[in-house]
Amino acid sequence: MPPKLSFSAHLSDRASVSKRGICSIYRSFFTQPEVTLQDKYKVFQAAVRSILTYAAQVWGQNKYLAAEQLQVYFVKLVLKLPRNSPNYILHLEANLEPIFIYTLTQHYKYLLKVLSTMSATRLPQIVAKEDEFRGHCLLFSKGEWLEKDGQFSVNWSSQAYCNYTIFVGVVLALVSAIQIYRMARYIVQGTDSNFLSAFVDVVGCLCLCGMSVVAAVMITFGFIVWCNNMTMRFPSCDMASGQDIDKQDGIDTSNFYIELGTAQFGAWASMACWVGLSVFALLKMCQQHQIRNMRARTFQLLVFIMVKPMSFNIYFKELRYV
Repeated sequence: MPPKLSFSAHLSDRASVSKRGICSIYRSFFTQPEVTLQDKYKVFQAAVRSILTYAAQVWGQNKYLAAEQLQVYFVKLVLKLPRNSPNYILHLEANLEPIFIYTLTQHYKYLLKVLSTMSATRLPQIVAKEDEFRGHCLLFSKGEWLEKDGQFSVNWSSQAYCNYTIFVGVVLALVSAIQIYRMARYIVQGTDSNFLSAFVDVVGCLCLCGMSVVAAVMITFGFIVWCNNMTMRFPSCDMASGQDIDKQDGIDTSNFYIELGTAQFGAWASMACWVGLSVFALLKMCQQHQIRNMRARTFQLLVFIMVKPMSFNIYFKELRYV
């Protein structure tokens, strides 16, 4: 149990233990000239990942200042930088990713593993899928109303519909986090992407846009199929919320209309965002293409000037009189 029931305090305690471990081998390892900087980084990462970021698969979606402060302390210690050195200089000199990138990657890898590979009887799979509908997928589910007891006999659809939308959401969140980190590095370093990077962005945005469209359409039409069954008994689909319509499966219909409506809005909003990002990425690629053409023409002109200076003077005079 973390001290004082606070995970931040627990993480600060783990950071102190990691710092003591690093300091214990500072003179015998980190100060040796024959040890390369990359080997020092590997030892630091081993200490951090075994002590500080233990079980990051569970809590890795959150960023904690104590973890990042430990990395800043290590970089200043190894490179012998003053304590008031700005953090952006540390990232440029050490070329180390923030610890949050590692913990976030571990968290999403764990979620994907739970949803794709673990058996349905495993506790993580049960916890991940436990909801009001007892693990059933509402999208495209059909059924018929029974006259004897007024219950709804559901023919549940495939779980693949819901798994796909969850997968798209996880992928979009992971790609968004990576892009935020990428753009932040460009801003800090004062650089910009090249033509190849812009082309990859265009292809990636188009693929993610297509995945978002499929997920949004799947949620919309799947929800319509379910609501059509609900309106056979209730005046509107939202009035079926909270009604005990399927005692056999033991589902809880409370707030399903709001939850699915929110998911539908989020899917279409995400699709709109990725369409905009695709347009901006395409404009960026066109700009980088123009810059490459300008550089190529400038280089050709410089070669022409150095090889044939007299011809260049004649060419320049002709341009003046055009």
